[in-house]
Amino acid sequence: MAGEAGCSKDSSATWVSDVIGKEKEQTAVMRALKKLVFVNPGEAAVLPVSDRSGTRRREHQLRGSMKDANSVFDDDDESGYYPHHDSEGYFILPDGGKIQLCDCLRVDCHGCFLPCTACGSRMCGKFCRKNREFTVESIRFDSGQCIMHPYLEIRNKLNDERGDDADDEE
Repeated sequence: MAGEAGCSKDSSATWVSDVIGKEKEQTAVMRALKKLVFVNPGEAAVLPVSDRSGTRRREHQLRGSMKDANSVFDDDDESGYYPHHDSEGYFILPDGGKIQLCDCLRVDCHGCFLPCTACGSRMCGKFCRKNREFTVESIRFDSGQCIMHPYLEIRNKLNDERGDDADDEE
């Protein structure tokens, strides 16, 4: 009987250690499952929606100021031409022709900007070219290099004439 009692003690001890081991495993599994549970943060994680009306207002003011900058063409040119883009994003030339021109002002460029959020074109700079009533006149780099608009020779001539007139007035 003593042998049987000894066996039962060993088997019960083994059984207890198995139960404790399983409980530890279950505790570890439960802990891991709790870490995987999604906890909804509620309104604390809501990102603020930007107020687009202020941005649109600034864009409208910028367009108005660009129209004023283009008034050189309205005042001095009999045709009333001012540089702008049509509904398809083509640059309108003084003779009425249309041309695709990237806002980087390189004639051979097929689009070097990120896709436009409004039309998807890679030729739009900061503002979409569709129905834009102003154009980029020049781009100046930090290195000092300046790229002038290749189709605004009229404006350059007008600026030269105004520079000559300013010299005559002095």
